[in-house]
Amino acid sequence: MQAFDPLDRPIPNEDNDQMMKRDDLVQAIDGMTPVGGYVLNAPMSNENYDKLENMFAEEEKHCIEIGERFQQTAQEKGQDFTDKYEEEPKVKSLLKVMKFFAENQMLPSAEVNLIRFEAQIAKTVKLIKMNKDFQTQSNVGQYVTKMIRDIFKRKREKKYTQLVKILIEVQKYLDENDKDLAGVVDPTREEEIKN
Repeated sequence: MQAFDPLDRPIPNEDNDQMMKRDDLVQAIDGMTPVGGYVLNAPMSNENYDKLENMFAEEEKHCIEIGERFQQTAQEKGQDFTDKYEEEPKVKSLLKVMKFFAENQMLPSAEVNLIRFEAQIAKTVKLIKMNKDFQTQSNVGQYVTKMIRDIFKRKREKKYTQLVKILIEVQKYLDENDKDLAGVVDPTREEEIKN
């Protein structure tokens, strides 16, 4: 057999070993000048990616549970409730980590996860405010506040059958109590809420 090398390099033999040894390779890699860049890639297997996604989902679930406790406490204490959900250490910490992952494009889903979590924080803050006013609301207002909490909870839990039942119940209640909605719902949003 004859080997052809277009660069006409000499063919190494046992005495002329041209391989780089492991220690030399490690030293060459460690001695390289790092290159800065905007994007930090984190290559990983599908299994590790799923584990990381599940860890984020678990942390988000804990933050949602904190938000539900805040809502319940706000409903009980009313205007005396002064805690801020967005300042809760676990919520702030997760938001900071999610922003880091999104800004550095570390995961394909990082930006979507961040947007979803920021929306969840904003929604929770609004629900806490509604629950702080719970004691001063009319019966219709209290019903609407409870139903809004239930709707978001069922949607988040992906219990769509229960969600549809609640939405039908709310629609029926709104139709029956249409005249009592004055003062509970901003008139410019009444049609939006009924739909």
